[in-house]
Amino acid sequence: MLLAMDPTRVADRRHLLELYYKLDRFPEALDTAGEILAKFPADVRTLEVKTRVLMQLRRDHEAMDTVEAWSPPRPPRFSAD
Repeated sequence: MLLAMDPTRVADRRHLLELYYKLDRFPEALDTAGEILAKFPADVRTLEVKTRVLMQLRRDHEAMDTVEAWSPPRPPRFSAD
């Protein structure tokens, strides 16, 4: 309720996100991650937790899309020669 009244409390939202994740409250974690990412789309920790939640929910395609947002692409290890 306090967070609804003061949306600038981002650190508190991040803490709440971690708690939701640890308590397996995945829908609430996704909602909270969405609120944080709406303001800070490059927040790596939030993107990481969102990826983990999506994996737990077996939403693998969405999880991969989220990974691409926070993990830079790696060059191939081997050449195609």
